[in-house]
Amino acid sequence: MKASTATIINTALKGDVKQLRAMHRQGGFTLIELGVVLAIIAILAVLAIPFIQDYIVSGRANTGAKDLQKAASDIRSAAAGVTTATPYSGVTTATLAAYLRNTSFNVSGNTVTHSMAAPGLAPQNVTISGTSGATFAIQLASVHEKACPELASQMSKAAESITIGSTSVKTATTSLNVANARTACVAAGANMIFTFR
Repeated sequence: MKASTATIINTALKGDVKQLRAMHRQGGFTLIELGVVLAIIAILAVLAIPFIQDYIVSGRANTGAKDLQKAASDIRSAAAGVTTATPYSGVTTATLAAYLRNTSFNVSGNTVTHSMAAPGLAPQNVTISGTSGATFAIQLASVHEKACPELASQMSKAAESITIGSTSVKTATTSLNVANARTACVAAGANMIFTFR
């Protein structure tokens, strides 16, 4: 009788183990498996953030260039009827602000700022630099190193000359020097000046 009781207990135990194994297989992922997947996702996200930020800044540069080109074209059109040697003598930052309203630039009163700034900086100023006269110049302060070459490339179609920091990368008689532009676009952010005639 002892043997038959042992057999019954053994069979019952074997049945329970099979049932437990079946229940375990149906239970889904373990906490360790979920933890590993979440860790991989977190690592990929951390690695992808700089690339996503660069992509966003580059997109802003493209949109900003189009808006600046349109503003410069509008300023030129407004001065087309002026027959003096200094048709842009009345062009100021307030003039630029009027043409950049409702664009990718931030305009508050007569102050214009851009959001293509170097990392860690608040939006930076956009101004008419120097004394306008036969030409006018638009200056952007502290442009992000990823936006800078893109902006220079886009603006080279419209601007007569381009200066990045203290480096002239395009003049009235030369085309854009891409290598010099990339070198001048430093990590801390470069001031960019676009001159129009």
